Amino acid sequence: MNPLRSKIQGKTGLLSLLLEAMALLSVCASSLTLILRYNLVPEQIPDLFSLKSETISKNYLLYLLVLQVVSYFLLALFQAHPEWRMYSTKLLPDLKNERTRRALYRFSSFSLLTAKAEIAFTLSVIVIGTAFEKNITGPVIVMMAVMLFTLIFFKTDLPKQNA
Repeated sequence: MNPLRSKIQGKTGLLSLLLEAMALLSVCASSLTLILRYNLVPEQIPDLFSLKSETISKNYLLYLLVLQVVSYFLLALFQAHPEWRMYSTKLLPDLKNERTRRALYRFSSFSLLTAKAEIAFTLSVIVIGTAFEKNITGPVIVMMAVMLFTLIFFKTDLPKQNA
């Protein structure tokens, strides 16, 4: 275990717990909804990502569910090891200030947690909305705006490497 990770691991804030709970509940809710309502979903559903008004097979929802679960677990793995991220790998060994190292490590872990929660929630809205035959264009647009805001929020000037 990385010694830096063991120092920071106990400092989980309320926001981190809420985001983690939202991500996990989103995955569980969409899985449960699809399991319970799969037989009630029509054979052809609207294609949300097409510019035309095409329909696709309801099996597409299973692919979205698999994408949601796989992305959740991959991001959870990278969240547990933020030192694997490219800028963290390059910067952490060269940073001499322990406080800066912890801040970069915490930032890396929290940004992955935020991405995991947003991806899980957005895919959950798509799966559940489609399973209940509701128009979900509005919530998906809102979630895309939230993701864009998060990208802007987490864009930061990282410390420069020591030459």
